[in-house]
Amino acid sequence: MGQSALILSVAATLTILILLVVVGRNTKDSDTELASYHFKVLTREISTTGLNMTVRRLVDEPYQWSNPAYPYEFTDELYRGGTFTTTATGWGAMVPNFYGVDQDTVDVVSTGRITTTGGGDTTHVIEARYVKGYIDLGLPPGLRKAVFADSILDLNGGVNILHTDPTEDAHIHGNDQLSASGANNNVEGFGTVSNDPPGDMSSIRPSAEAIFDPVDPEYDPATDDLVWEDDPIYLPPIDASVLDSTVHADAGGHYHVPLGDMDPPQGNETLHTLNLNNVTIDPFVLCGPTCGTADNPMMYYVPGNLDVNNIVIKGHVQFVVEGVMNFQGSVTGYVDADGDGNPDPEPTVDTPEWDAWIDAQLDAADNTTIGYFIEGQGESLPNNPSVKVAGNFTMVGQIYSNGDIELGGGGGNDVNIIGGITSAEGSVDIHGGITIRFAMLSESVLTPGLNYIVPEGIRLIAWAEW
Repeated sequence: MGQSALILSVAATLTILILLVVVGRNTKDSDTELASYHFKVLTREISTTGLNMTVRRLVDEPYQWSNPAYPYEFTDELYRGGTFTTTATGWGAMVPNFYGVDQDTVDVVSTGRITTTGGGDTTHVIEARYVKGYIDLGLPPGLRKAVFADSILDLNGGVNILHTDPTEDAHIHGNDQLSASGANNNVEGFGTVSNDPPGDMSSIRPSAEAIFDPVDPEYDPATDDLVWEDDPIYLPPIDASVLDSTVHADAGGHYHVPLGDMDPPQGNETLHTLNLNNVTIDPFVLCGPTCGTADNPMMYYVPGNLDVNNIVIKGHVQFVVEGVMNFQGSVTGYVDADGDGNPDPEPTVDTPEWDAWIDAQLDAADNTTIGYFIEGQGESLPNNPSVKVAGNFTMVGQIYSNGDIELGGGGGNDVNIIGGITSAEGSVDIHGGITIRFAMLSESVLTPGLNYIVPEGIRLIAWAEW
């Protein structure tokens, strides 16, 4: 072989070797890039999984938002050869509502991580902000009961509870206890207590069958219960201070009773007392020509106690009382069937005329347009009820009190209540000649802040990842 041929052979060999080195290096670089891309895709999948796990918990337990103890977050959770860590922070704007729905936005950060064989980390981070959706169900569950007590509901003889619609049942509920004693207790409907913790039904005497008599044609005494444990019901307390003069000022639907029209505290009393006797509450006169309608109900604000006796109430009115309230005589809506400009006198009870007069007290949906919301401050003596109804008269409207409520006829006389009874934080004691014909409260006079607002899913409003 000549020198030239040898040189060509060596050059070819070197060229092949160089090509092999270059190809090997390019292949190694491609493998490295492919591995790096694979890790990035995998860490994004891990990060997304962590985000979805946290979001699922946010959806499943919407009432726990803002509770730092609830396990929304994950730390170094293993998944597909890597880990994810999530945080749920930045609780946003307050939504003032009693029912545990007090925050409406949350920031979720999810970090996916894979540790490579060389000891390095590949990470992917997602930041997302979610807002909670809401649905307003109107009247809270407690106001859909004929009688509701957060603590004890006690029927002490001579109690008759039914629905204004003869085809509907009247339902009563006491979270802690439902009891009955004495003779002539009758409920045309059902009774319930809380199931968490379990309420007490052991003091219903002589028996549930002797007291509860539902009108529902589908009720089967062989298989259906008359009283049972059900979900607990919680209601927000009235805070009169937040409902003061500015609430309806813009719409002209507010009347604030001046202290000069009230009696100063007497004896052990700590608050002034307004005595309303033989008067008509007319929103047109008190707060203007558009006041007292369904669209613009009147708030009648009492900065103290309220005693009422033989009063007539026109239109849609909600009383807000800082102190306690005593019903000492009839309190009814305005009915003028003969058109003479004066309220019609109440007919004899339990006659066709009386039934027609009661129907005229209610709106087109058969709801009452009068509500009494009593905070119950400054009781003059320990253990005094926040609301007391006693005598021989008719009362129209929904009573909603923070504290205890006592209802009694007294002296063998009867009190006829057209509406409902609710104690948000106390007990209800009913005795001695009380008939409650349940009519739900019109949402037009539901005091602000009592609407039953519940979460309805969540919605993504911001997203970033790297």
